[in-house]
Amino acid sequence: MVQEPLLLQIAVGFLLYMQRPYIIGMFIIAVPAMMQSLFFMSCFLQFCGSRKLLEKLDKVYAKFLMAPAFGLTNWNQIPFNTKWMKAEEQSNELVAHFQVMFGILLIFELFLPRRNIIMVFLYWQLMRMGVTMENVQKMRSGKDGNLNKKFALVHQQILGILGKSFVPNFLPNYYQKLANYMKNSTKIPTQTEAQNSKKCSIM
Repeated sequence: MVQEPLLLQIAVGFLLYMQRPYIIGMFIIAVPAMMQSLFFMSCFLQFCGSRKLLEKLDKVYAKFLMAPAFGLTNWNQIPFNTKWMKAEEQSNELVAHFQVMFGILLIFELFLPRRNIIMVFLYWQLMRMGVTMENVQKMRSGKDGNLNKKFALVHQQILGILGKSFVPNFLPNYYQKLANYMKNSTKIPTQTEAQNSKKCSIM
């Protein structure tokens, strides 16, 4: 799972699809799959020497997908491997943002008649697993993963809302405690901490 983050996306998408079903949950799988399909198609055309067809497809990608969805306005001027690496990075960030926002939506849904507590619990356990995986990778590469970046962004946005004058004082305090708890639950323990801890750890 740590070596293949796509498995987490498949698990989340499958959970959303089977539970309600949440057809929109398939977005998490569809975006990476679409990017891989377009990349392999372009590689195949480049290998076959079909430059004219590849150029036409690049124009279609740039107009209808890369520029409006990922902000890659100079798609046709970027070298082949570089632009597809950027497209993959942008698509993964989009999926991570969707996962975080959907998780918050599920929390708000707890206050509605159609709430599903088990669904919320399973979804956030998968999110916790995803952030933990990224923390493991960060120990090796030193870079934050997409989920960590999006959670940090949403966290700052929520703090901005809770800092308004009309918000009761107890809400920011409770939220900060919840945020700290969730952050600590994904922290990778050091070898000394793991030995001293009474909890079961796979790290």
